[in-house]
Amino acid sequence: MNHLDEPLLCLTSDVDWASDACIADLAQTCEELGIVPTFFATHRSSLLDRLVAEGRAEVGVHPNFLPGSTHGSDPEAVLDHVLGLYPQAKVSRSHAFVDSTPIARSLVRRGIRYDSNLCLHRQAGLVPLRHASGLVRLPVFWEDDCHWHLGDPWELDALWRDVCTPGLKILNVHPFPFALNIGDAATYERLKGEATTVDARAVTEHRRAGAGTRTLVRALLETARREGLRFHTLDDIYRSTVEHEEPPG
Repeated sequence: MNHLDEPLLCLTSDVDWASDACIADLAQTCEELGIVPTFFATHRSSLLDRLVAEGRAEVGVHPNFLPGSTHGSDPEAVLDHVLGLYPQAKVSRSHAFVDSTPIARSLVRRGIRYDSNLCLHRQAGLVPLRHASGLVRLPVFWEDDCHWHLGDPWELDALWRDVCTPGLKILNVHPFPFALNIGDAATYERLKGEATTVDARAVTEHRRAGAGTRTLVRALLETARREGLRFHTLDDIYRSTVEHEEPPG
């Protein structure tokens, strides 16, 4: 696996407490296109458990270190909570990309081997990084809410040109904005209270028409597959990085 000379695609998703209906909607798109995503879990989900058991998804943890977090009142309590949900997880991405050296060191002590906790939106030439804590850091290339906060257009052309450049192309898609095709901050703020409870029928009935997260992501994934670009799992990229760095035996 070459990290530098070609686009290296990977699909990830911060669950952000979304209902199983939202997770299922994104997972179905991935399955249709033969993509194994990594879901960063904020809570235990029976659907997510099944997807992982069937090899249709990978799971990492999505700890919330922000004030008022339901995960815990301090970083150690937060990590106790999320790693209690998915103790097999080897990868982490913090909610809102919260980061610190003590948090990174604690992750390593608890068995996390790599993270994807840096968003370098549409930056060219991204490569795996070696964090001072010992974590391998795999930066995010594109995220849905960064797209709308920056006012980027929802047409594929400009983004596709960036995707086709060499380097890591880790995409981060949130299930709730994807399922409802949300395309701006105001709509998200108005609807986000429904994220935890929206069912399959409501997903379909309340999905926004026009251009948004869902239409752009589907166009990107479908175009990538049509053009023969392969999607790698996040764990594949990590293991390739480690193997590449190991000296010959």
